[in-house]
Amino acid sequence: MAVEVPLKAVTCFTLQRHHLIERAERGRLLDVVDDILGVNAQGVLNAYISLWDRVEGLTPSRIGEMLYVERGLVKTWLMRNTVHIVSARLLPLRRGALLGPLLREWNRWAMRAGAKGREDEWEPLHRRVLELLDDGPLSVREMLSLLGWGGVEGRRLLSRVVREMSLKGLLCHAYAEGPWYHAAEYRFARIDRWLGEID
Repeated sequence: MAVEVPLKAVTCFTLQRHHLIERAERGRLLDVVDDILGVNAQGVLNAYISLWDRVEGLTPSRIGEMLYVERGLVKTWLMRNTVHIVSARLLPLRRGALLGPLLREWNRWAMRAGAKGREDEWEPLHRRVLELLDDGPLSVREMLSLLGWGGVEGRRLLSRVVREMSLKGLLCHAYAEGPWYHAAEYRFARIDRWLGEID
């Protein structure tokens, strides 16, 4: 037997679930991020506005604390191969659900674009980057310097390697340089060091 649900009820349910009818209390930031399955963070300002719309009394500094001090939130490449903010507690679940399709699409693009000849071609670079990040987060610029690489091609390759490693769950965004509303350059961290042991 089919149950008919009025469109207005479906709309209200969706808006409520996304915390767009009534804002959540400030202490429920992680719950809100989980309820909306993460926040697209390609543009920092858009992600912050999206969360401000949903959480009462939220400040940029609180979001920064949750990302970079308490680390209850994580910023990394995830859904649709774009940067998202998700909760650390559900990151393993989200990564596990999306890993196969993300890597399939990434490798198809990288090989079609001629960036690499086979799927595992950058594995030796993964090890080198992980070693560089043993002592803490670094920016792509800092890693280039430590690797002794230069030029546009070196930066392009390392940026792609960092992205691939993030998709695989090895790295995440760490501290950003610049004001909260316009990050000039991010540092990246080993996710195992940044978040510690998460299941």
